[in-house]
Amino acid sequence: MKRKPMSQGNWEQPLSWDRAAARNGTHPIVLAGELCDWCDTDPGVPAGDRERMFELIQSTPHLMWALLTKRTEYVRDLLPATWGEGWENVMLGATVECRELLARVLRPHGAIRFSRRR
Repeated sequence: MKRKPMSQGNWEQPLSWDRAAARNGTHPIVLAGELCDWCDTDPGVPAGDRERMFELIQSTPHLMWALLTKRTEYVRDLLPATWGEGWENVMLGATVECRELLARVLRPHGAIRFSRRR
């Protein structure tokens, strides 16, 4: 099923949040794609949205982005090439059945900062 793309206004909101955070000396947490899963590989996902999300994350260093997925098998393939050991302003998280899975899937991609057990 084709998904509805996020509006331009929604893409721009984090830029103003980042400017406010810079002025205030804060790092508010933003749940990326609160109504979607950033690891969704369904063909209906709007083309380029994941790449655009990572560009937005890199351009907002005063925001702490929480990336939550239940599709842990895709994390390794969907992180950007520039990920390295992780980005300072990103927390990876997963909804998993057990902590062992969380450690196996996410630990190679940076510090585990949060998780949710089903």
